[in-house]
Amino acid sequence: MKHLLYRFGLIFIVTACVKTEPVSPVPHITYKSITTSVDEFTTAVNATLTFDFIDGDADIGYIEEENDTLPDNDPSKYVIFLTPFEKVDSVFNRVEADTSNPFPGHTITYNDRLNRVGQNRTIKGTITYLIQDNPVLDSMRYEFYIRDRAGHISNTEVTRVFSTRPR
Repeated sequence: MKHLLYRFGLIFIVTACVKTEPVSPVPHITYKSITTSVDEFTTAVNATLTFDFIDGDADIGYIEEENDTLPDNDPSKYVIFLTPFEKVDSVFNRVEADTSNPFPGHTITYNDRLNRVGQNRTIKGTITYLIQDNPVLDSMRYEFYIRDRAGHISNTEVTRVFSTRPR
């Protein structure tokens, strides 16, 4: 019994002294998947992008104030940035935005559940984002990144190649 208490006490002391590894305040993302579906009403092809993220200072998402006068398309509100590429003759070319339907950034509204206080403010999770009004292409991919409120830009990830032609 004495040996058991001694071992337990030693394990407790060793684990209590282990410091947590700090996580960078610059967000990091990891691509998981992209799937496509056809909207039954408009026949538009939508894509659902899923990726993991981690942020050491938990400042992901735009905080909309009550007296917010910024328009919805103000770049300071953008969190997710997508760039579409089309594969032509084994080369990926950036798809230029149509002026009637540009590819701006996309907003994620801040959620109170993301609020962290204390020493460990790290937040991580999975973001699933619906990309609507995709260009209709045989072979395309997206490059994407996120930006936090401090202006830190994550690494850039690339989706797999997929088709947006309705089947």
